[in-house]
Amino acid sequence: MKAVFSFWTAPKPVHRYDLERWLFSVLLARQWFPAVELHACARGRGVLEAAGVPFDSVVDITSGDLEGVPRGYWAVSKLVAVSKQEGDFVHLDEDVLLTGPLNLREAPAVYTQCPDDTDGWGAYYEECRAKLPGPLRSRLTGRKFHGYNCGVLGASGEVPFMRKFAEESLAAVREAARYDKSIKPMICCEQALLDRMAEEEGVSVKPVFASREEMAASRRDYFHLTSTKYRSGVQLKVRKMLRERFPKEYAGLLRRVDDAIAISR
Repeated sequence: MKAVFSFWTAPKPVHRYDLERWLFSVLLARQWFPAVELHACARGRGVLEAAGVPFDSVVDITSGDLEGVPRGYWAVSKLVAVSKQEGDFVHLDEDVLLTGPLNLREAPAVYTQCPDDTDGWGAYYEECRAKLPGPLRSRLTGRKFHGYNCGVLGASGEVPFMRKFAEESLAAVREAARYDKSIKPMICCEQALLDRMAEEEGVSVKPVFASREEMAASRRDYFHLTSTKYRSGVQLKVRKMLRERFPKEYAGLLRRVDDAIAISR
């Protein structure tokens, strides 16, 4: 099983701490997976290559893949990457730090990080769902919110289903964007639609962690930084961990970082 990353540079500018996090995430993943693949737009590929982030293979995300997608839809590159998979894989967000191996032994299955069905998310989901066009909104109506955090998203033996999910999600993103270009529809098109499609087609979804609480208790082996990656204290901690675990690669990044950032502008 290979690890897959994806990068579309349009949603956000690139900073030094982003490249430190990218390098650390990929180097950690290489310890647990036999191959690491990148799917990226041309600028994103150039940025990561200039920064010295090591991948075994790179697949281009084309302008056609991104047609009709607003810049802020953060998960689109992930959906494009999933839609192109042919064999078992795990997509990792670049803010996922694997300091230990993932438990991915069950198959056939779709893998996600953990359920995302807290009351807080449910209220936000209702607001997001209201932004969807009619047919998609109806498909997700009449049930309490249940979705999956997709910091980890992959499949063993269920790759055709995952391609179908990604293709339907991308179609939903483009349709939703005709009505609302904010990021609110994205949670429905990524997390909730996966849950609904798996239920409709009888596909087993196996979260790596049963809950956010279980994930938090596993921080010795697994970190998903999410929005904390923008906190200066977290950025400094990631820098320290990268420098201590991979000093040679960190030194190489320091030599290249200005050139890499220049490509992203």
